[in-house]
Amino acid sequence: MKRIFARFVDFLRLDSLFPWQEHWATKNRRHYDFRVISRLSRIAPQVFPGKRIDDVTWSDLCMDDVFRKLDRTTSLIGSQYLYGLMRFSVAETGTLENRLAAIKSLGDSAEGDERYHAALISLKNVPVSPLTRLLLERRALVEINKRYVYGWSLLPIIGLSIGLAFGGKALFGITLILILINFIASRLFEQLVESDNSDLYHVLQLVSGAKILREALGNKEYLDSETALPELSDITAMRRKLFALSLNQGHPNLMVSNAAYLLNLLFNYDALLYCIFRGYIQKRIPLLASCLHMVGKSDAYISVARYLKNTSYCRPSITTRPTLEFEACVHPLIEKCVPNSLSLSSKSALLTGSNMSGKSTLLRTIGVNFVLGRSLFFCHAKSAVLPAGEVMTSINRTDVMSESTSLYMAELLRLKEILEASFKSDSASIFLIDEIYRGTNTVERIASSSAVLRQLSSQSVCLVTTHDVELSELLNDSYQLWHFAETGDVERPFDFKLKAGLNSERNAIKLMERVGYPAIIVDEARALANVSGKA
Repeated sequence: MKRIFARFVDFLRLDSLFPWQEHWATKNRRHYDFRVISRLSRIAPQVFPGKRIDDVTWSDLCMDDVFRKLDRTTSLIGSQYLYGLMRFSVAETGTLENRLAAIKSLGDSAEGDERYHAALISLKNVPVSPLTRLLLERRALVEINKRYVYGWSLLPIIGLSIGLAFGGKALFGITLILILINFIASRLFEQLVESDNSDLYHVLQLVSGAKILREALGNKEYLDSETALPELSDITAMRRKLFALSLNQGHPNLMVSNAAYLLNLLFNYDALLYCIFRGYIQKRIPLLASCLHMVGKSDAYISVARYLKNTSYCRPSITTRPTLEFEACVHPLIEKCVPNSLSLSSKSALLTGSNMSGKSTLLRTIGVNFVLGRSLFFCHAKSAVLPAGEVMTSINRTDVMSESTSLYMAELLRLKEILEASFKSDSASIFLIDEIYRGTNTVERIASSSAVLRQLSSQSVCLVTTHDVELSELLNDSYQLWHFAETGDVERPFDFKLKAGLNSERNAIKLMERVGYPAIIVDEARALANVSGKA
C-alpha cells in the first residue's frame, strides 16, 4: 500500500512542473524592465545594509548597463536582489569581506551541485511582484466567509445523493443545476479574491524551490550575518502542507488538470482550497519572507561568483581618510580599456584635456569601481583604496525643457545637493563633476567653481574635469592637476592615458593641419597661439 501511495505522489509531484535540466546561461539576454528589477530595493530598503546611491549618480554612472554586464541570475527574485546589493553602499570592511567570502563559497558549492540549478530554474518564471506585496509589504489576503464556502461545497454532495436516490433523470438534472450554480459561484469568487488565489500558487512555487535550495545548502550558514537561513524542517513541513495547491487546473499532467476542472465545476474546488490555506499562509509570512531572501540572495551571490570567475579584480581597502587610490583601473563596459592609475591623499584633482580625450570616461570608471567596491567588494583594478563616505556625481547635466530648466540652473541645483551632502557627511566622500558650471560665462564660472570646489575638498575627494586651467592657480593648495593629451596622430588622436601635472604639449593645431584644414587658417591659428603664449 505504501508503495502504491508513493508512486501516486510521484505521479502528481510538483517537481514535474519545472524544467530542471536547463543550464545556466553565461550572461542573461532577458529584456530588462528596471521598474520591476529595482522594486525590491525601493519597497524593502531595510533588506540591504548601507546607504542608497542616489538616482542621479546611478544614472550618471550608467549603472543599469553595469548591472546587465554582471547579471547572471536565473530568477527574477535573484535579479532584484543583485540590483539591491549594488544600489546600497556599505562602509564596514568586515561586512564586505564576509559578503565576498560568502559569494566565493556559494559559487564554489553551486559549481558542481545540480540542486542549486534545479532550485533556481524552478523559480525562473515565478512573478515576484505578488510575492513581495504579500511577504514584504504584508498585504493581507482577501478574507471570505468559510461557512458559506464549506456549505456550498457540501451542497453538491447532498444534491447528488438525492439524485442517486431518485434515479437517473433526477441525477442528471441536479448535476446540471449544480454545475450552473457553481459556475456562477466560481466567477463571483474570482472577482472577490482577484489575484489572491494565484498568489497562493506562487507561494507554493517559492516553497518548493526554497526546499531544494535549503537541502543543497545543508548545514552551511551564510558566511555573512545578514540573513538567517530558514530551517529545512519548517520548509519541508510547509511544502507538505501546501501539496494540495499543486493539484489545480494549471497542472502539467493532463489527467490532474482535468480532474481539478471537474472538481471545481461540481464542488467549487478553488474556493475551498483558498479558504483552507489562506489563514495558514498568512500566519507563516515571516518564514516565507525568509525563504524569499534566501533564494534571492543565493541567486545573486552565485551570479557574482560566475562573473568574477572570468574577471581580473582586486579587493579594495576602505579608509576614513580623504584618500583615493587606483592602480591600473579599467571600466568593465569598455573592451580593451586603457588602464589608468591615480593617487590622491588629502588633495583633490583637476582633470584637463580636449573633448573625447577620456576625462568623462575616467570619472565614470572611478565612480563605477567605487560602487562595486563598496557593494560587492571588488574593483576592476590591480589595487584600490576607497574613502568610507558616499559617491555623488554631476556628469550628465542637460537642459530640461519640460521643466523650463536651463543647463546652468540644472548644474546649480545638482551642485547644491552635493554641497549639502558634504556638510552632513561624517566621512570622506567622492564627488565627480564633469566640466563644472559650463553653462555660464567664463569669469563667473571660474569664480563660482573656485569657491565651491574649495569647500567640497575640505574633507572629501573631488575630481573635476575642466577647460579652465586658471583654476589650478586658484586651488593649488587643495587640488592636484592631471591631464589627458593629444598624440598628434590623426588615426589615433588620443592615447587615453592620465598624466600628472599641466599639459605642456600642444597638438590641437597640428591635428587641424593633418586632417586637411586650409593652410591659411592653420598658419593664422599658429601665429595667434604663439603671440598669446599658449603654444
